[in-house]
Amino acid sequence: MADETVNLLREADVDHGRPAGLIRVGATFNLAFGLLPRAIVSFRDALPEISVDLIATPDGYSPVHPDDIDIAFRTLEAGTKGHDEMIERRLGDLPVAIYGSKSYLRKNLAPTELSDLKNHRLVTCGDNLTQMAAMK
Repeated sequence: MADETVNLLREADVDHGRPAGLIRVGATFNLAFGLLPRAIVSFRDALPEISVDLIATPDGYSPVHPDDIDIAFRTLEAGTKGHDEMIERRLGDLPVAIYGSKSYLRKNLAPTELSDLKNHRLVTCGDNLTQMAAMK
């Protein structure tokens, strides 16, 4: 009877033990629209039973309630204190670059140090750049 029960349970397991369901992913705008789409496609190809709900926010977390996100990808500097509700794992480094048009740089000296940026008009995505310790 035990063997029959195990067999019935196996037959009822339509996914055959594979992960299935929904993962809610929070990410910063730059990750959500830059790096993550290709990674999500690869993930979905490998595990088509899992749906991914990507939620883009300025910091990858707020204003969404922590219980509404399963995984959050954020761009933080080393030593930045994270949210207490999160378990952190460093995945790598992302380079940061600042660009200026030729016409802008003809009228304004190109910055040579980070402190020079205080004298420039910047177009940023949210407060991400201004929150960097090097920019303060």
